[in-house]
Amino acid sequence: MNTAQDLYQERLNRIKTAVALGKPDRVPFMHSGTAFYGYLAGVKISEVCVNPLLAHQVMLRGMLSFGDLDGTQRSTVFPLALSMGQLCKVKLPGKDLPDNDVWQVHEQELMLKADYDDIIKRGFTPWHQDYCRDRLDNVIDKMKPFFDVLPLADKNMLEAGLPVLAARTVTTPYEIFSSARSMTPFVTDLYKIPDKVHAAAEVVMEEMLEELRTFMRRTKPIGILIGLGRSSRTFVSQKMQERFVYPYIMKFVDTILEEGAIPFLHCDGNWNKDFDFVRQLPKGKCVFQLDGATDIFKAKAVVGDRVCIYGDVPPGMLTVGTADDVYHYCQKLIGEIGPAGFILGQGCDTPANAKPENVKAMFSAIADQ
Repeated sequence: MNTAQDLYQERLNRIKTAVALGKPDRVPFMHSGTAFYGYLAGVKISEVCVNPLLAHQVMLRGMLSFGDLDGTQRSTVFPLALSMGQLCKVKLPGKDLPDNDVWQVHEQELMLKADYDDIIKRGFTPWHQDYCRDRLDNVIDKMKPFFDVLPLADKNMLEAGLPVLAARTVTTPYEIFSSARSMTPFVTDLYKIPDKVHAAAEVVMEEMLEELRTFMRRTKPIGILIGLGRSSRTFVSQKMQERFVYPYIMKFVDTILEEGAIPFLHCDGNWNKDFDFVRQLPKGKCVFQLDGATDIFKAKAVVGDRVCIYGDVPPGMLTVGTADDVYHYCQKLIGEIGPAGFILGQGCDTPANAKPENVKAMFSAIADQ
């Protein structure tokens, strides 16, 4: 009988083979469900939100209850990490929302136009610390429970034989500014003061890359997730992407690869018009994670020889579809997107109100390969 360490290595090898565009012994399956596993356990989401140890426990127990899988994106969840990373406020259940609602990003114009100059003058790190203290209710100090639990959560996943594929989430200055300024003012900045935005972005990026290298050298992660919510051509023109988006994604990709980890490009929204950029990524080194909005079958045809495709059981199917719908869609993905260069998973994250039998159908589809 395989030990947990044997299973861990077998699963990690399966994933690495897929990333390298090879054909593993079977299509690997990764699953992520943050609020979903709280619902499944009968725990209030308001409790999951503020207790990262509880969040980890319900996630691990829930995943193992469904069957065999090859890994997960994270070992626990703490919604305030969104606040610190994207410089936005987050509404929490039990505080701003009913107990069993899912947390929500509350986007406001918290960053002002003058902040670009402040970042350029002072540097990103001191500016970020002041911003988190004064405009985000001292969120850095509130992150302590998460950072305290994270080593134990990662250790528990390892001992359960489950690789954690994205030890950390990073995002580009474009994504940070668009959230902190809010979308309309930020797009206006791109047209009215592009040089200032670019200068501030360069400062932010240099400091983030230095900090990321330090983190990676200390922790030796399997992968790093690059969160891309508004970076596709759905939101911004190609001309703007070529100055404010693509170069920064590539800097993250290069740094992550140089430090020996896998870049997971978590691409929310419709990326059908961005395949020209995806083809520029290093061959057999990156994961292109889709959430259901991008045509995954077109992605396979256009960039499937370049990047490993990860996805993409849609949230709507998991919530209002049937178990048969999910099972047959997974089989279609396994047959047409796989078996080489493909990782099966939900689109983005499993919805909190997904039907348990629909989630189980994903596990069944993998087991029946």
